[in-house]
Amino acid sequence: FNEVEGFYRPRRWDEIPAVATSGYYVDGRFTRSLAQRASLDVQAGARLDLWHWGTHWLRWPRQAVLEPRLNVQLAPRQGIRLRAGWGRTAKLPSIGDLYPAPQYFDVVNVNWYASDPAERLAVLTTFIRDPTNPDLRFAVANKAEAGIEVDVGPAGATVAVVGFSDRTNGGVAINSRPTYILREHYQLSDSTQGSGVPPTIVEPASSVDTVPVLLDRPENVLTSRSRGVEVTALLPEIRAIRTRLDVQAAWIETELSREGLSFGASGFQNFQLLATQPRTPYWEGSTRKGSRTIVTTRLVHHQPALGLVVTATFQFY
Repeated sequence: FNEVEGFYRPRRWDEIPAVATSGYYVDGRFTRSLAQRASLDVQAGARLDLWHWGTHWLRWPRQAVLEPRLNVQLAPRQGIRLRAGWGRTAKLPSIGDLYPAPQYFDVVNVNWYASDPAERLAVLTTFIRDPTNPDLRFAVANKAEAGIEVDVGPAGATVAVVGFSDRTNGGVAINSRPTYILREHYQLSDSTQGSGVPPTIVEPASSVDTVPVLLDRPENVLTSRSRGVEVTALLPEIRAIRTRLDVQAAWIETELSREGLSFGASGFQNFQLLATQPRTPYWEGSTRKGSRTIVTTRLVHHQPALGLVVTATFQFY
């Protein structure tokens, strides 16, 4: 038995059908001057992504996703900018997910290993399973952010603070579905050693048992949520030494939920069928959470006479 997840065989490129998509986009932008040197900048748009049946974009759409977008910037006074944005994006499953390779499972029915190679006999049965999922769809993400940017002093220094939130629904991942295949066992006749010929298989099979396997099927089973705050400070240049300091810091919290079964990061290759051995653990509907803080500091030194820029970077995680 070639383990629970089967294996793949090479296939020709022309065995994989083409994927036809089309998109239509409309966008508009306007800027208005307000009282006391204030200004308003608005950009809005929408995109329609179509995933067509078959291999041509003239076919009827299999799925359609509307992706509106809106960005607004308000400058209440010179040197201060308030920004906000919201939008939706869609991502098509990859070609490998849309048309995965068939999985092959080999089980051994007979394995007569005699001393004489001419007397040896082995019989295997190959099961072919198709993991193609006709119900795959776009993964859709909703993104939002809001922040403020302030100019500090006359030397071009700026400080910006941005908060953001992202949520992706229907992310594609491999969902390992437990199933089984049947293995037939055969008895042998004329299995005397030294005859010079392999033994004869007695049919029908003397017994049949089940072998558990995993069928790796691409599915829309992932939901990802992220939120965080990013701070960027571009400090004025110290002219005496031609050096300036840039600081960027971010805090991100992420939650990843998965439908179906999860066998952990390592997975497994063989089912443990003996009652004296511990079973392989798994999780159903698992959720993982994590957070990270990243601080990046850059010192940038200029030497115009030599055409040289020296950068020193320090990062903290």
